[in-house]
Amino acid sequence: MDSRAMRATAALGVLLLLTTVAIANIDEPAIQVVAANGTGTATFTRPLSAFIYTAGLGYTFSAYWVDLKTTGNQHVAWLTALQVQLWDDPASYAGMSVGFSVTAGNTDTTFTVTPGVISFDPIPAPFAEATMSWGFTCVDTAASGDSHVLMQGVPTGEAIYKAWYNGTAPFGYSVNALQASSVPPGSGAVGNLGNTVPPDGYTSLGVPVGEISTQTAFMLTHLDTADVNTSMWLNLPEPGALGLAALGVVTLLRRRR
Repeated sequence: MDSRAMRATAALGVLLLLTTVAIANIDEPAIQVVAANGTGTATFTRPLSAFIYTAGLGYTFSAYWVDLKTTGNQHVAWLTALQVQLWDDPASYAGMSVGFSVTAGNTDTTFTVTPGVISFDPIPAPFAEATMSWGFTCVDTAASGDSHVLMQGVPTGEAIYKAWYNGTAPFGYSVNALQASSVPPGSGAVGNLGNTVPPDGYTSLGVPVGEISTQTAFMLTHLDTADVNTSMWLNLPEPGALGLAALGVVTLLRRRR
């Protein structure tokens, strides 16, 4: 094969690579909530088939007032609300949004909430951009009988919320603890904190990306409540934009003949 044919073949390969539409997949279970304390461990899971698919919204799931119990039917904690959105549209966005409210059991309770990993054909580095956000509220309830509420990442010192790409490559982490105190005890002290990364738009990841995932894990003081809202979105380029980029590469190769 002469050099001209080799250049043409390379250009065609680049064009095919850049204009390929990503095929997305969501791992099972699509959502999992685990609560654990001195009573035991309770697990709530739902498959993707339990979600509702709506064009323009992706897959959504909601649940309310779920009594999280052990396999022996012992109460561990309350999942008072859960709303999940999983988006795997390869022509626009891939991402996940999880909002939930929980009430700890009679002893300090650990909660771990994990949506399914979203994977897709790798997006070329120049087009891989992402954003994440998190918001936490914790409330000291009168039922707890004390004057303090603590929401702390687990293991101790770890971020409460984590967002990754390509397996375990970190995109962003939240704070590792949130707390508040009340006087008198049980008067409803509230801790509230949130952030968006970046503040506007998207951050370039600088490498090809084929997977995103998130997890929220924290310990909550006994009988207190917490509200959590998190999201991570990957901005997928439109096939037209990829095509223009590929044509630019082809044009460059032609100029070098």
